[in-house]
Amino acid sequence: MRTDWANLNAYKDKMSQRIQLVNQHPFKVEYVQNISQQECDSLNYGVFVVGYAEYLSRAMDVPSVGFEAEYHRI
Repeated sequence: MRTDWANLNAYKDKMSQRIQLVNQHPFKVEYVQNISQQECDSLNYGVFVVGYAEYLSRAMDVPSVGFEAEYHRI
């Protein structure tokens, strides 16, 4: 699935010439549902981003339950 970032409402009027490269070099985006999420009052978002990137870079499914933030800390 290709995403045309310039046509998304969230990105309209925010695209600079440098960011226009996204449109010249499109990439696929996969939307995943039912995955573990951090708690609202948690500041561990970096751990979730890094943990998810690790799963995705290894072509593994992100777990829907049981994501242990402490396990992914360096």
